[in-house]
Amino acid sequence: MTRLNILKSLAFSSALFVGLFATSTANAVALYEVEAAEADPVYSKFPGGHVFWFEEFPVLFPGASRGFVFDSNGGGFVENDGGTAFLFGRLINLLDASLVFDLALAFDGRTSIPPAGSPKRELKDEAYSDHVPPGPVDTDDWYYYTDTFGTLDGSASGLPFYLLSGKGPAFQVGVGANGKNVEFGASGWLDVEDLFTGEVYNGDINIDLKRVPDAGSSALLLGVSFAAMLFVRRRFVR
Repeated sequence: MTRLNILKSLAFSSALFVGLFATSTANAVALYEVEAAEADPVYSKFPGGHVFWFEEFPVLFPGASRGFVFDSNGGGFVENDGGTAFLFGRLINLLDASLVFDLALAFDGRTSIPPAGSPKRELKDEAYSDHVPPGPVDTDDWYYYTDTFGTLDGSASGLPFYLLSGKGPAFQVGVGANGKNVEFGASGWLDVEDLFTGEVYNGDINIDLKRVPDAGSSALLLGVSFAAMLFVRRRFVR
C-alpha cells in the first residue's frame, strides 16, 4: 500500500473514532465564509490578492500563477471552542482555472499570547495602532494557532498530492492579520511537501473571514470531520 493510501485509510478510520468523541464533547463553534484577501491601496505593501500562494508553482507548471482562490462554491473556516480550527475548499489557479486543488488545513493550540516570531506585521507601518498617528490595526487583539497541518490534493486535475505544515510565525487571526488589508482575516506560512518525491516548497495563506451567524450544527459537523486530521498527524505522521 502506498503512503498516500495509508494516509487516507488512517484518516477514514480515525475520523470515525474522533467524530464520536468530538460530538459528545464540543460545546460551541463559529463558521466563517472565506475570501481572498485583496490588497488595500492605502495600507498594503504588495498588490493583488489570493487565498493560497504557492511560491514555486510556475516553475513546476509553466504558465500558471503562484496564486490560487476558492472556486464559486467558496471556502469555509470553522473554529471550535476546544482551540482547534479547520480551513477547507476547492482552489483554482488565477491564470488557469483547470488547475485545481482541494485544500484541507487544520489548526490547533489557539492562544492570545503571541508565540515566538509572532505577530508578523506585513502591512505598512501606518496601518498599526502604535504608529503616530495610530492606524486601525491593533495586534494585541489578534490570536494564534500554534500547530498547522493539512493536505493539498490535486488529483481532481492531475496535480500532485501535497502535505502542508506550518512554519515560521504562527497562523494569526484578527483585524489586519491577513497582511493584505485592514479587514478581519488571517494568514499563515507553510511548507508544501510533495508526498511522493519528498520535495518541499513554500506556501502561504492570506484570507478575509466573514462570520456566518447561527451556523450551529453544520459548522459542528465540519469541525468534527476534520478533527481526524489532527489525530492522524499526532499518531501516525510525525
